[in-house]
Amino acid sequence: MQLTANRLRTLLAALAMSAGKTVSLERLTEMVWSDGSPANSRRSLQNYAARLRSALGGRWVETRPNGFLLLVDADDVDALRFGRILDRAARAQDSDLERRLLDEALALSRGEPFEDVASHWLQEAEAPRLAERYLAALERRIDLDLVEGRSRDLVAELRRWTARCPLRESLWLRLLMVLDRQGRRAEALERYEELRIRLAEDLGVNPNAELQRLYAELLVAPPAASLIRGTAPRLRVIPRTIPAAAEEVIGRSAELTALSDLAQSGSAAVALVTGPAGTGKTAMAIHWAHSIADGFTDGQLYLDLRGSRDAPIEPAAALRTSLRALGVPADDLPSDLVTLAGSYRTLTADRRLLVLLDDARDAEQVRPLLPAGRACMTVITSRCGAADWDATDAVRLITLEKPPAAREPGLILPKPALADPGEEPSAAGRLFGTKLRPLRKLAALTQEVPAEQAVLGARALQQLETGIEAGARDSLLRLLAEMLRPQGNEPAMSDLTTRERPVGGSAAPTDHVLRAQRHHFTVPRQLPADVADFVGRADEVALLDDPAERHPAMITVIEGMAGVGKTALALHAAHRLAARFPDGQLFVNLHGHTADRAPVHPQEVLHRMLSALGVPGHHIPHPADDRAGLLRSLLAGHKILIMLDDAVDEKQVLPLLPGSRDCRVLITSRRRLAALDGTRTVSLDVLPPADAITLFTRAAGSQPIVGTPAQLVQTVMRCGLLPLAIRLAATRLSYHPAWDIAHLLTRLTEPHQRLTELAVGNRSIAATLDQAYRKLPEDQRRAYRLLGSRTTADIPAETAAALLNTDVITAELLLEQLAGAHLLQEPEIGLYRMHELLRDHATQLMARENGTTGPRGGGGTAPLSH
Repeated sequence: MQLTANRLRTLLAALAMSAGKTVSLERLTEMVWSDGSPANSRRSLQNYAARLRSALGGRWVETRPNGFLLLVDADDVDALRFGRILDRAARAQDSDLERRLLDEALALSRGEPFEDVASHWLQEAEAPRLAERYLAALERRIDLDLVEGRSRDLVAELRRWTARCPLRESLWLRLLMVLDRQGRRAEALERYEELRIRLAEDLGVNPNAELQRLYAELLVAPPAASLIRGTAPRLRVIPRTIPAAAEEVIGRSAELTALSDLAQSGSAAVALVTGPAGTGKTAMAIHWAHSIADGFTDGQLYLDLRGSRDAPIEPAAALRTSLRALGVPADDLPSDLVTLAGSYRTLTADRRLLVLLDDARDAEQVRPLLPAGRACMTVITSRCGAADWDATDAVRLITLEKPPAAREPGLILPKPALADPGEEPSAAGRLFGTKLRPLRKLAALTQEVPAEQAVLGARALQQLETGIEAGARDSLLRLLAEMLRPQGNEPAMSDLTTRERPVGGSAAPTDHVLRAQRHHFTVPRQLPADVADFVGRADEVALLDDPAERHPAMITVIEGMAGVGKTALALHAAHRLAARFPDGQLFVNLHGHTADRAPVHPQEVLHRMLSALGVPGHHIPHPADDRAGLLRSLLAGHKILIMLDDAVDEKQVLPLLPGSRDCRVLITSRRRLAALDGTRTVSLDVLPPADAITLFTRAAGSQPIVGTPAQLVQTVMRCGLLPLAIRLAATRLSYHPAWDIAHLLTRLTEPHQRLTELAVGNRSIAATLDQAYRKLPEDQRRAYRLLGSRTTADIPAETAAALLNTDVITAELLLEQLAGAHLLQEPEIGLYRMHELLRDHATQLMARENGTTGPRGGGGTAPLSH
């Protein structure tokens, strides 16, 4: 394909360098017309896009509301694939693998980057970056060749490159080394003199210190004595332990700019981000660290120092964690602080490393943890101010103030620490909830509205209102009160913000450990088989399958009531997405609601995931925090799809999340995981009747279904349009060839027998709902039984209060907790609704509670995971 117009080639290059992502019209205008855009640049871009679409065959360029998208994967673009392969080579701990990857990347080059495209943007921004990466990769491959004794053909290659890049001293250094190795010392000295003269004439400088040192050795040392002294390839472990940037940072532009400017200062920079609890220090620091991570090629280290909590991490323990993360075996670690600090400074002296020290207690805790390398940067977050640091510390202070109102730009609200599911409200928490809730109600807001305005998860707000979380920070309370302030209700707002309560805060991610990774990365393919008879969910599948990934979240939570088809949808989507994640797919059943077994502990899940990625058992650290850090480091730069099925809560999931947005995570849960920041939530309802009928006919197998269309509709309606119930009913029909639809419908219509009929073997609706019921605390169980015994599905809060023999506020708290477990729906403010199968189950439980003759669910106790 030939594109003769230069701007057409530039447009293609601009879209290709953002493969699979929308490029805005404004950005494309800057790229295509660097010398001044036309009067109607939008129309011109549309014309160029139409011509490009025609040249490519009409299906690769898509128009988006705010730009254009090239529908290709990053690996289909040589420049992007080149960078990804080099990233993999940098992480390789095996020299043979590293060399193969370098050869593969270097082979993609076909001359100067973008040499046939006259674009100021490409020539000034992209081409120099790619050229520098190419030369760095070439030099690394030459180093590996030298170590392995492959120097025969290197002289000619290095002569060509020193001619093309006559001022690149690192190439001359390698040329002199190769000549020395081959016994050509005189020629090496001549080449040094050639370089010295050129540098003096062109730049007025001498060769760098490393070249001068090698020159001195050539003059006095025996031939080939130096070889590659000081430059032999060090098989470094490159840590990537920064947690995921879960919270969206709004504003803080001045502070973020200050950090970025400091990172470019060229010296060993140290920034101290300080401010009161709740101002978003950690969120901002992690967000910034991810934005600039590529600039720190030797890795990024994260340590939670726990300075504001009961047991701060001692410097010696933090140094051991850091050294393990840098690849030092645990058995080789010294015991005393002085030796540990010396080892750490030695190991970081020549590295370009970003270190994030979170929640520091004071300067004394931090000083031993500062890296020695001038190319390193350290960012410290602390509630303590700069008074603890003296002038010799050369720390750049960045102070975060409390925003005065929730709508002010720059607000980052931390999530309050979440309680375990089923935890009882405390007295102080319940008192606070009774004060917060009326303010929200007066503003006629659902829980989701203030949660969105305050960057606060709905579940976190719910826990504040229910009293489970009594440790919210002062700043959070004042912001919530300001946001919910009703007219003429100043005393209530003041009462909200001045309550006494224990001090609490976000549980920040903890220490991470990266063992020396002397193993090959294993590409896992763990997805179970796709659901063969998957039906419907077209909108949800399209959302999950969107190649443009318009939503930036790398984590998607699929939530809904038991049996609604969460796992089926996630598996179906995962198989459709698998090709976009060539580095593998991980699957873990977290058993959040499995009969006769507890949810899997994150520490065990981390062990399984690390083993699946090829980490030998003896290299997997024991502490869960260390395992989580190792997982994030392994996943950095890899495109891996992770499916976490049947999560019980956020605490089970958080340690399992990657830090890199190259990965994608699908989570299924019966609970709302609203406190997982930066996620996209897909809430599943029951199927539409047409899809329900299709599912029934497919699940029934090849046997013809005898009955009328009306009977088929009534049958799926008696299944509550719930996918699991429909599958069980269809399976029962297929197991009984003598039955017809009319007979099955009669059995499903018998009073109090529906749950008994919806059971096959050890799978049943009753057993599935039993698991959800058992996870509830006693007050919610009682509410569930009483609410389900009503003859109508809709439940106003006032009616619930009378039924539960309590006040309206307490009743609403219970209703919201049940809705959070997807045992109730909230179709409108103050009105709740229970699914008909849940009502059957609750009625059955009530009958058992009262000791009366009543329905009993059949079919065993093991739920079908659907």
